Amino acid sequence: MHCYGLDLGRQAQNIKDAKKCKWVQVVHTISEDLHADECESEHKLQITLCEKADVLVAIGPKVEDACKRALRLSEKHENVFNLTPGVFEDFNGVRQMYEELETFCVLMSGSSKYFEFKGCDIAAKAIKLLNTPSYHLIVIVKPCDNVAEVRQALLSEGIDSRQLSVRVAENHQDWHKWLCEVDLAIKPSRTEGFGMSGLLAISANLPVLISEHSGLGIVLKKVPFGNSHVVNSNDPQVWADKIKRVRAKDSKIRHAEAKQLRDAYMRKFNWKEQCDKLVERLFMIVPEKCEGSNKQDVPTESNAQNLDCEEAVKNIQRKFQETSLLDKDSTSETRVQVRCDEVDAGAKQNGSQVNRRLSADIKTIPVSVHSRVCVMLNVKRNVRFDDFRMLAEKVGLDRDETNFVEQLENPTDEILKTWSSKSEATVGKLIELLKEKDLGRMDVVKVLEDWVNEKQSE
Repeated sequence: MHCYGLDLGRQAQNIKDAKKCKWVQVVHTISEDLHADECESEHKLQITLCEKADVLVAIGPKVEDACKRALRLSEKHENVFNLTPGVFEDFNGVRQMYEELETFCVLMSGSSKYFEFKGCDIAAKAIKLLNTPSYHLIVIVKPCDNVAEVRQALLSEGIDSRQLSVRVAENHQDWHKWLCEVDLAIKPSRTEGFGMSGLLAISANLPVLISEHSGLGIVLKKVPFGNSHVVNSNDPQVWADKIKRVRAKDSKIRHAEAKQLRDAYMRKFNWKEQCDKLVERLFMIVPEKCEGSNKQDVPTESNAQNLDCEEAVKNIQRKFQETSLLDKDSTSETRVQVRCDEVDAGAKQNGSQVNRRLSADIKTIPVSVHSRVCVMLNVKRNVRFDDFRMLAEKVGLDRDETNFVEQLENPTDEILKTWSSKSEATVGKLIELLKEKDLGRMDVVKVLEDWVNEKQSE
């Protein structure tokens, strides 16, 4: 179970005790920075929740540093895991046109609640200092923000109303449209945990200027070519000069530099690698079998070692009286094939019989063989996931279907039953899938091939 923010963090305490699960707290802002004067109690609550969580996922190095410092006294600082967001692949290629226009549009994310923290006043003053109507500032706010209030606050900083637009981001697609429309994205934050809007711009190959006081600014300093996109000042004049310098470059050069930054960021912070490390970290805190879990839960690898395989096979065979592939749901033709195979069980091995069994529907696999396959694949192997979950993926089940099947007593049987409706679901194809490098279950392959070659009695 994971939770996000303060409100869900409160609920997480009760859920953890009731469900006997682990608690992963995700932190993306530093409440002490945002509420230093008026909300000290909220910061204390955030720290308390972080101390109670089993793992703390901090979004970016700035939040990670703050969390580790705050948790040193309780010695929970080792529970902090830094997850630095990678680029968003769906934004790659959204900007197809790179040309010089009369108006240079600058985009930033704003907020009525965090107006000064996000540097909205700095941006408005910078546009005013440029002293030309050819610059236009677009401020993006959330649906919960008061648009009129944000607009009035920006105008009070001296920016011309004709050079200002305030828009509400209703969904992810709105960002696709706006990032195509503008020429530069800025984030003049006085403090910010990370700064996702800046990363969206980087993902779209849009030139950016990012404050060093944001988590993203700290990250960019560690990325090749990133430091030139970081601004180490809260002075509106410095920001005005930086914006003017970006505009002075040829549009093709701006695009090339933006793409260079995106590629360098991708190499430094890879989503898959970070998520793999997070999964490894989570496995370290999950017990092999939680106290109070359902007796019909799928066995883990360690407790399966103590499982009497023969007894497990017998149990599954009994259950097959109602649910197996060989039950009444099978066609009469299939049952005839099964009986023929049983008659042939003691026959002399020959090539035609091997080929016949390899090309046969998986419904023809005898109960004893099918049961052993299920017992072996039902065991969760949480290092490589080379169990029923990977088999489900290979036969075409989506994530929701796999999650549902995982709750059943015999998930492998359910997966094979679902797959058996397809013409490709043959014994030979099943063996082929099991042999693939990422699955590589040669122990299960041996059980099937022994039957195909009649080495195992029916």
